[in-house]
Amino acid sequence: MLANKDVNSIKLNTRLGKCNLEIDAHLRTDEKAQAMLGQHALAFLVWHVIPASAYDKKSAYKRNSDYSDALGSHMRSETMKVLGDVFENIVVKTSKYDAPDPIAKLIKEFVSLGLSEADAKAQAEAVQAKIAKKPEQKTETETEATAEVEV
Repeated sequence: MLANKDVNSIKLNTRLGKCNLEIDAHLRTDEKAQAMLGQHALAFLVWHVIPASAYDKKSAYKRNSDYSDALGSHMRSETMKVLGDVFENIVVKTSKYDAPDPIAKLIKEFVSLGLSEADAKAQAEAVQAKIAKKPEQKTETETEATAEVEV
């Protein structure tokens, strides 16, 4: 919680689209509001500030760099540096990220929508077949439609 309950107002003048916003607000000091603020601050820092710091022009690493112990150490260091301005008692663990199999992910999504496992697999295979189909391959209907337009 904030130590000072008489927090000065925070002012922001900005726009969202074509709507101008002039905001004057005071931070709430109750525990629920502080927890929510902490979650939002952490998400913002992780998704915006840490990557900008870790992958800046001077960095030896880029977003698509393969994982290594050195990259893990670099990310841990940058994360601690950025979060240290706002948080305390920070623990950061790094490891290699393996992207999930897109077909398995699709099957899981179909199952969550109510399809049986077998139907979900069949639908995922159908989607995979459509994706694998080359754009220049035209079906008979598409060829006929093109011919009609050309006439």
